[in-house]
Order: sequence, then structure tokens, then C-alpha cells
Amino acid sequence: MCYAYHYTTEEGFKGIIESQELWATSIYCLNDWTEFEYGKDALIESARVLLKNGDAADAAAQLLSYLYDVRPPLYVCSFSTAGGGDDLSQWRAYCPRGGYAIGFPIAKLYQHMERTGMGSWGMMECEYGTVGAGNFVEGLVRIMEEIFKMAGGAKGFRAQFPFNDPDKDGLLAQILKVIAKYKHEAFRAEREWRLVYRLTHGNRPRFRMAGGTLIPYIAFSLKSEDLWRQAQIVMSPCLPDAAALRQETARAFLEGELSRHSLPTDCARSIRLSETPYRTSTPG
Repeated sequence: MCYAYHYTTEEGFKGIIESQELWATSIYCLNDWTEFEYGKDALIESARVLLKNGDAADAAAQLLSYLYDVRPPLYVCSFSTAGGGDDLSQWRAYCPRGGYAIGFPIAKLYQHMERTGMGSWGMMECEYGTVGAGNFVEGLVRIMEEIFKMAGGAKGFRAQFPFNDPDKDGLLAQILKVIAKYKHEAFRAEREWRLVYRLTHGNRPRFRMAGGTLIPYIAFSLKSEDLWRQAQIVMSPCLPDAAALRQETARAFLEGELSRHSLPTDCARSIRLSETPYRTSTPG
């Protein structure tokens, strides 16, 4: 069973468990400042390649005219499959002063998102490459050719592509989906899976503060017996003499909060400590 882990600080962990919510942040406010633009640039390169293909040239030209200015309201919640929930680079990046990795089976997480209406795009595994690299662009070209084929060629593509209706699922959703999962090669070690949610008309994001800046986000529920029955909790690295107390208090906290929400408490009894001998800046 493949697990994906969401790394978070001590404070973030407390908030997630108490509220039974995870937050998906605007794709334009993530740590990687090239998010979305990177995938869009890669897709533009693939469309340019298709301009040389007579069968797809018209559709590619139509796509290029759209891509240059598109900026859809996408929200991302990130998970990692690196290190089985105990990856040093993730601890350093997301909980440098200590925290937790909350793991769920990817299949169960996907099913839960579908049931709650947040998973129209589901869980996506990120793909990595360098814009302009032959194999990277070739892979996107193959995807685009399949999309054009599904639409019935260039004429069908123009007729079906909902350029002016961002709420309408269809080819536009498929193309934005492709863009949203592509990342720069430098992030490959994260082995990221992500939940991507497209905000529709009539819905509004919440806002939080980070570094003196307002950050838009969407909250989605984690209240699911299936999720918590198979959840895994990993504590960040700490010195051996602090591990027992941290584990004891985390167990008591999880048992109390999950019980309050009428959810299984199995994960509280199986909390594991990171095996990484890394000294954080937290006491102990």
C-alpha cells in the first residue's frame, strides 16, 4: 500500500488534528515560485512542436493563444512519498524546528476527496523535467496529441474547448491538469503527490498570514474513518532523551482529539519516531 505524507510543524499538526482539515494553498504562493508557469512554459514548448504537425497545427495554434495569458485559480495540497515519511530534506524544508509527517494511503485519500467533492482532479503524481529538454517536451507532445485526438482533431478541439467557461469540465480541465503536475527537475527528490483543486465561480478562498503576506487557501475535511484507520504518524528527529515524552504527549493528544471526532485512534498507538539523527533547533 503506497502512502503519501504531509509534513507540517508542531503548530500545524495540532491545528490539522483539532480541525480535521488540511489546507490547499494557491498554486501561485507555493515555495517553488515557478509553479504553474513552469508547466505552462513546458506546454507552450510542446504546442510549438505540434505547429510543425499538419494534423495538430491548428489546434496547437489555438492552444498557444490561450496559454500565454491563462492564470486559473488552482489550489494545491502537497504530500511526499520520499523516505516513507522520514525524509531529511522534507523535515528541513517544512518543519525545521520540529513537527510531524501525517501519512495516508494514496488510494484512500483519493476516494475520500471524491466523496467530499474536492477530488474532481484527484491525487496527482508530479512529473519533473527541464523546459526545452527533448524527452520532457516529447512527453507533453504525446499527451497533447491524445487530447487533440479525443476532441476529434483540430476542428473538434476548437468546438469543444471551453475557453470562456473556467467552471466547465472538459478539455480545458485536462490541459490545466497537465500543467499543474509538472515541476522543475530540481524538486524531483521530493517525490511529490498533490491534491489540486480548481476554485469555481461562487466559491471563495480563506486567507492566512505568512511572512507578512496574505496567502489564499482552501480547506478540505479529513473526517473519514477509512483515512484515520490506516493513517500513520511520524515524529520529526529529536534527541533520544526527548523522544519518549514527545511520543507520550502526541499519543494522548491524538487519542483525545480523534475520539472527540468519533474517528479511529489506531495511529495514536503506532506513532513512530524519525530514524534520522538530525538535531533540530527545538529544546531537546
